[in-house]
Amino acid sequence: NRAVRAQAAARRRALESTSRDTRQRLLAKLEVLLVRHNEAIRQENLYRKTLIPQAEQAYASLRKSFAAGQVSFANLIDSQRRLLELQLQTEKAVLEKHQTSAAVHVMRGEHEGAQPSADKKTTP
Repeated sequence: NRAVRAQAAARRRALESTSRDTRQRLLAKLEVLLVRHNEAIRQENLYRKTLIPQAEQAYASLRKSFAAGQVSFANLIDSQRRLLELQLQTEKAVLEKHQTSAAVHVMRGEHEGAQPSADKKTTP
């Protein structure tokens, strides 16, 4: 009888240890996802509110200068390329934001298309 109790106690401790390890691993993964999510939001805001408007302004200025014959076509194209690269980076940040949000929802057991209950938040 003692051996059975000791074995059961050992199994319990092993399961508790496994449970703690799994919980810590998932919490660490969740923390990484949330950091990536917040960084993607920060990048999207930076591109949309600062970098893209500046690049659009520079491109518009170069277009006027090109029309007046003051800058080369290569300079105009380079400015447009920089603007397009910033727009692409914005979309990559948006994609990262959505991917990390979806991963958090999966970790929370929420499924795509399911209606969240009133006590659950829909964003990480």
